[in-house]
Amino acid sequence: MTIANSGDKLQGVNNSTPFAPVSRHVIPSGAHARMRDWIILGVLNGLVVALSHLIFSLYVFLGPAAIVMSFFHQSVENLLLAAVYLLMASTAPHRSPFTLNAMVWSIIGLMQGWWMLIPVVVPAGLFVDWVIRRAALQRRMGWMIPGFAFYTTMLSAGGCWPYLFLKKSAMVQRMTAMDPCLAAMVDNFTLPFFAATLSVTFVTGLLGGYMGLKLIARHFAANQG
Repeated sequence: MTIANSGDKLQGVNNSTPFAPVSRHVIPSGAHARMRDWIILGVLNGLVVALSHLIFSLYVFLGPAAIVMSFFHQSVENLLLAAVYLLMASTAPHRSPFTLNAMVWSIIGLMQGWWMLIPVVVPAGLFVDWVIRRAALQRRMGWMIPGFAFYTTMLSAGGCWPYLFLKKSAMVQRMTAMDPCLAAMVDNFTLPFFAATLSVTFVTGLLGGYMGLKLIARHFAANQG
């Protein structure tokens, strides 16, 4: 099955205008299109951040396993929040939605002293937006799935790579000093575990991206005039 055909199968209804990048699915409100796009992206980014922190807070009920789950947090997000990420890309593919999201997470990371996200996620966001802008012109919805999986894998890498390569840094040392369980995890954080983390993130990104895109296509195709 080609990517183009997979996009066609996600239309949800036969012989109707598919929900795809640059489609006219937003009800006209009289606002300038560019301003409308920025407002929608702002709201969706806020929703992603809020839901991400809510999901992370629920790990406390897992006891010691919460530390392990924190390393696979992006994988959980991929399964639960993919539709929100992809809605950003579908709504305004020409407004660099993934780069904007990368900047949001980078700023949050900087507020916590975690600068290590920036050199990983911002280039990833720029690359994925470059791919999606070109895919949007050809209405190839399927390209958003591997793009989303790659981007979220880089989000996971940005949060984990210091535990492997910067174990002696002041930031990591401060974090491990406050949490003995995290310290034990970091001491045993190896390259195979890092690779496994990224592999699980990519696979869940593909799965979550497919389900999210199918959900978006079904909902918006059913509501288009």
